[in-house]
Amino acid sequence: MRGQPSRYLHEPRGPSSPVVKGRIIAQGRYATVYEWDEDTILKLFREGLPPQMAKREFLATRLLFDHGMPVPEPHELVTVKARDGIVLDMVEGPSMQERLDRRPHPRMDVVTGQAGRLADIHATIHDLTIPRLPSQRRRMVDGINRATSLDDRLRDRVLAILEDLPDGDAVCHGDLHPRNVIMSPFANAIIDWQMASKGNPHADVARSLLVMEAGGEWDSVRVRELRRTFRSSYLHKYCFAAMTWPEEVYLWRAPVAAARLGEGFPGEERWLLHTIREGLV
Repeated sequence: MRGQPSRYLHEPRGPSSPVVKGRIIAQGRYATVYEWDEDTILKLFREGLPPQMAKREFLATRLLFDHGMPVPEPHELVTVKARDGIVLDMVEGPSMQERLDRRPHPRMDVVTGQAGRLADIHATIHDLTIPRLPSQRRRMVDGINRATSLDDRLRDRVLAILEDLPDGDAVCHGDLHPRNVIMSPFANAIIDWQMASKGNPHADVARSLLVMEAGGEWDSVRVRELRRTFRSSYLHKYCFAAMTWPEEVYLWRAPVAAARLGEGFPGEERWLLHTIREGLV
């Protein structure tokens, strides 16, 4: 994406950092994004995280860029004060979530329209196969086995369900939601490929639905309604685009929730356990 106007993720830009000279652009659970130079940004992972995280995302993004996917071009892996990072091209524009948040009360047609756009993007991702990506199933099994709040009986039931579900070889983002789509004037750009894998598209959609649902109990009634509408529209428009059925996605809900439980997101344990048990009925 060289040659496009320079900005990435959020405006206005944040304060200067004592770690990197460039300004902070965005912050997440695992990394902080900084300006690096005129045309690039630095995604710097938090200290103490395994170096494989940065390397995995760099390699996945490189593969996707080389296959023509609309992703920021990754240039190099760097280490800054014992922290691992990736230098990538800048991308201009707000995220899809920021576009939705610009209006305190967006119209339903705007919400469903953006949901349809996300669904089309996801279906396009799933049209691609890259054999060198890691296994989605292996990653899910690892996550389920890390979930300490699962008792042995519940874990065995979830793993048995997963065993019966079909493999796939499609490119799966693993964390696609409105914050990970940058709406550039030139083209939409898809970011944050740390969880990229090859696997079953239905599992990837189930994961996106779960991520978009997380934390929603704290929203106002109006926001909860909009979030439900967005998720429902996204699912049905994805199924139309991919010529599949919502029921195929729902089959993955319990294993996907159990794998997320193993990631240890604060405040989600009770909800995820309920979701897992609900999915086993």
